[in-house]
Formats: sequence, C-alpha cells, structure tokens
Amino acid sequence: MDPSGDGANASIQVEESKEYFFWDFGPLGERIPKTVENVSLTGDCTNCSFTFKEDYHITFPEGNYTVHYASGLSDNHLSASFPEPYNVTVFLPAGLDIRNPLLGGMNPPADTINEEDGGITAAWNRTRGIDVRFYDATQGTMLLLFGTIWLAAVVVALVPYLMVHGRRRDAK
Repeated sequence: MDPSGDGANASIQVEESKEYFFWDFGPLGERIPKTVENVSLTGDCTNCSFTFKEDYHITFPEGNYTVHYASGLSDNHLSASFPEPYNVTVFLPAGLDIRNPLLGGMNPPADTINEEDGGITAAWNRTRGIDVRFYDATQGTMLLLFGTIWLAAVVVALVPYLMVHGRRRDAK
C-alpha cells in the first residue's frame, strides 16, 4: 500500500491456472470489474506473457504463477475476494492503522496483527475474502480530540449538578 493509502500493490499466487480476473466488491457483495495497472506475471516461465481478454481478465499458458498489479483505493477501504480459501497478508505503512474499531476495522478479523518496519501487518489464514477499513494518524488524533472535548463537557455539566444534589441531601 502506498503511504497515502490511495493505492495498493498486490501479488496473488495462482496454481494450475490459465486465467485471472481482477474483481472489486459492489454494495451488495457482487463482483465488479476492477481497474488495475502495472500488471506482470512471474512463475514457471522465463519470460511470462499474458493477454488481456478484457480490462479485468488476463489469460496465460496453464501453470503456477504470481500475478502482480497495482490498483487505486478509495475511502480508505481495501477489499478482496477469492474463489477458494487463501492466505492473505496486508501491510499498512507507517501513518496508517486499523486497530481502533471506531475508525477502522477488518472483516473477518485478522488471525495476526503485528507491528513491523514502522507499519502494521495483518494476516489471514485460509480466508475467502477480506474487507479492511484503515485510517491515518490525523483521523486518530481527531477522534482523541473529539473524545476529550466531550469528556470535558460532561465533567463541566456533571460536577455542578452533583454538588447541588449533594448539598440538598446534606440539608435534609
């Protein structure tokens, strides 16, 4: 993922396959063709070649490969689905986070979350899909500021109320 969270690089291993589709999720979970760029193929070949059948579908000679590509992200949201259970690892660079459930989240929850290389790595074992919402440091700071202001407002309103009711009890 790039440091701004606007794009991501992906590497997908395919086994005994001769095609790959680039999909995104729609609002109802349906698959929608995904716009990708910088597509490359590595694997059981010296000069791996592929052909675009459509903007979201590539074909190649049957074999074991890794499909590499880049795509844009919107609204601090990353999602992926797979036709069969797959091991997935997402690396968020420094400045991006997923751990505060009020700002970010994961569905399903990651099997492991580690801090490494100044960023955060989330990993899933044998999942059919991931849905990750992430946030930047500014959003985390804004949530903390918002919470502090609300807590201060509650204290300012509650302390005089408790003091008045405490005096009334003492007077009886």
